[in-house]
Amino acid sequence: MKTSRTSAYQEMMINSKFLEVPRGSYQRELNIHRVRKIAARFDPRLVNPPKVSYRSGRYYVFDGQHTIAVLKLLNGGKDLMVRCIVYTGMTESEEALLFAQQTGESARLTPGDKMRAMIYGGDPECMAFLKATESVGLKLDYAQRRGKYRLGCIGTAFEEFKRVGADLYKEALSMIVAAWQLSRPHPVDETGRRSWRSAPVFASGCHPAPQKNG
Repeated sequence: MKTSRTSAYQEMMINSKFLEVPRGSYQRELNIHRVRKIAARFDPRLVNPPKVSYRSGRYYVFDGQHTIAVLKLLNGGKDLMVRCIVYTGMTESEEALLFAQQTGESARLTPGDKMRAMIYGGDPECMAFLKATESVGLKLDYAQRRGKYRLGCIGTAFEEFKRVGADLYKEALSMIVAAWQLSRPHPVDETGRRSWRSAPVFASGCHPAPQKNG
């Protein structure tokens, strides 16, 4: 899905108290450690203006939340006027996609951050990846932590999804889930011991990766 390139924009001075960060949808959480690190070597001559979408009468920050936090920290935690690049005519989905595609001085997005934003923005390929993953009983773990029935290696999994296609991807994930279930312990038996079933060997059941011609 491509974002519109026709959105108008202008430079504006906006009080930081009016700048909203949509963390409940596509934005990542504020990294306080990073804010303090940037503040320690801050040079106002090198500041990139935060990028803001003016939508429904409100200013949504889709790039630059850490810059705003640094400026407030250096201002004693008080709100202040911030020079911003303000876009109009954008939808929330377009904001999410631009957030996912940001480059430059912004901290590199994790695969989980990017995937969450692309899905929120309605990217067809990412939506298909989500659907395929959930169809075998797994959830995408955007924070990329370990957990039951959670897929944390989002970047690697998405590359495989694109390489082999949805059907083979789902088949491979189904085998992994089945193996995990088989390797779980039985209840304690009459001797007071738990018995483990060994996981099956994957190699014999896997299809070779499709070869490209030429």
